Amino acid sequence: MSTGDDIIPVSWREFEAAREAERRNVAEIAKRLDERVNAAEDKAMAANNATGELAQKHNDLIHSGEKKESTYATKDEVQRMREDVSVIRTAQAKIAGASIIGSVFLAVIINLVIRLASGS
Repeated sequence: MSTGDDIIPVSWREFEAAREAERRNVAEIAKRLDERVNAAEDKAMAANNATGELAQKHNDLIHSGEKKESTYATKDEVQRMREDVSVIRTAQAKIAGASIIGSVFLAVIINLVIRLASGS
């Protein structure tokens, strides 16, 4: 319970300046979060495209093997492709997780801004 001794009087201008500074700060945080989310989405898209390219290369190897019986993908090549696809899927999962965390953090910041703006 407040006794009134901890209240510091400020002018309306000081209050508005502090409030505007806080709004700018929160806007900058939201901007950085948006940039991180966009970067994560770009990385996820790049990983997805790389997965498609690997699948296409794998299909090309299979088709060339069907056309020329003397050309086959070796077990080592297939294993390397599987490992590459596994690494890409792991990267996609990490990026998706980071995107979700960024989205949740952004939602918390937006909620905070709304509460600050409403005076609650």
